Amino acid sequence: MLGRQDAPNSGTARQCAITGRAVDENGWFTNHQILCPGHDAVAWVSYSGARVLAQSIGYFSPAEMSEANQENIALRAALDAAVAEISDLRKQVAGVEGLVQAGFEVSKKTGRPPKNTEQPEIRKELEKASKEKVSA
Repeated sequence: MLGRQDAPNSGTARQCAITGRAVDENGWFTNHQILCPGHDAVAWVSYSGARVLAQSIGYFSPAEMSEANQENIALRAALDAAVAEISDLRKQVAGVEGLVQAGFEVSKKTGRPPKNTEQPEIRKELEKASKEKVSA
């Protein structure tokens, strides 16, 4: 099992197996198992080395993850605002009267506004368009 320690304290190679450095202020990891019998009893990986390994297989650093989360929150807020604005505009368009002077014939629709003016429907429409754009 991996254990985190302040500094390498056993084995002959007291440096990081990834970075080759002998000092890391964030600490060290080891599995406390013999990797190469007769050569060295313990392999050490520094915290920085572990980060290099994690990023090499696609993990984000804490700073990158925080930045991505903030961007995600901002994008969701912008999406909510856009959906609300589209809903309001579609409701206005559905209820427009008196455009005869511009050459349009308008008749007032009675009853409820069309479904495409409701926010859940707009959100579904945007998700569908986004999926189609990604698959294209």
